[in-house]
Amino acid sequence: MRLLILAHANRVAGPRFVARNLIRALARLKQDVQIIPVLPVGCGYEEIVQNLELSPIWFDQKNNQLRRFVFDMVRLPLCISQHQPDVILSLGSNGLLRPPVPQVILVQDPHFVYPREHFGNMSSRERARYFVQGWQLRIALDRSKLIYCQTSLMIERLRRWFAVDGRVKILPKCVDVSPLDATPSTSASSKVMGSHAGCYRLICLCRYYAHKNLEIVCDAFERHGDILKGVLVFLTIAVDQHPRVAPLLQRINWMGLADRIINLGPIDERDIPACYENCEGLLLPTLLESFSGAYLDAMHWGVPIVTSELDFARQVCGEAAIYFDPCSPLSMAEAVVRLKSDRSLQKQLAKAGQERLRLEYWRTWDDIATQVVGDIRELA
Repeated sequence: MRLLILAHANRVAGPRFVARNLIRALARLKQDVQIIPVLPVGCGYEEIVQNLELSPIWFDQKNNQLRRFVFDMVRLPLCISQHQPDVILSLGSNGLLRPPVPQVILVQDPHFVYPREHFGNMSSRERARYFVQGWQLRIALDRSKLIYCQTSLMIERLRRWFAVDGRVKILPKCVDVSPLDATPSTSASSKVMGSHAGCYRLICLCRYYAHKNLEIVCDAFERHGDILKGVLVFLTIAVDQHPRVAPLLQRINWMGLADRIINLGPIDERDIPACYENCEGLLLPTLLESFSGAYLDAMHWGVPIVTSELDFARQVCGEAAIYFDPCSPLSMAEAVVRLKSDRSLQKQLAKAGQERLRLEYWRTWDDIATQVVGDIRELA
């Protein structure tokens, strides 16, 4: 059986994490499934395709949406005709409008199932792009045999927004244990964090997106810096991630907060253990998520979580987090101070997180890959 996997849109962050681990696990399965992945160039997939029986199809977008449109409309149909797959699995939250064989879609992007107030300070151009993609997704969902979501909440919202029927299953997420349990890194980032051991250190481990709501961190320190005395927040963003990153970093400097909000830059997966070992908590003021892997990583390392009082965070974290209003800098500051001043609460949250991880999310990517193969066999 031939499985064509569309992952050329999974270039960064959570979608890339899922695609890399799932493809790697599918390649490890000793079953009669031939994988043909469609992958983006220069996004870390080169190292995981060496064990594949068939060569991948590479796509280089070069930050050009027109190239992506031409690829999807012209080259991709030709590749599908050439390889003749039995099933198509789309991991990019958007499938084919006219699939020639049974199609499976993993809907990860929560922008399609939440109202606009969750989008953050998104540009009109980005909103227009999501409007078009939402229209495409609606058609693709109608023409798919199976739809995956990562949580029951996403399934509920998908049914509400797109009126899909019972063709929906959960494709869970798990901790990528191998890099997390690797030898702790001595990277520059961990050294910077370690040099501030006398402060209460929180890490905001994410790329910059409008919905990540990172500006509220500046607002909290600017308006309530007195009650956040002794607190440091580490960001992990880069200027090339979004046009709003440079203004955010300039604002931090202009307000004299560079010694309290410290940008480490992007963190390599191998450095994640060292980052958690050198902080007292995970701070995530996000307005929108499907299933943030940062929550699971924090639980794995026994790190308390301070995050948004929203349904997606509640479903994943449960009793393992302190919640705040993501639109209120004061609410965020008070939540941080509450955690900082209560050692018993810190231990309670860490214990609850590790227990929740063990009971709800402790599985391997091989388990998930086995589920996928079983599902596509039924379709094929």
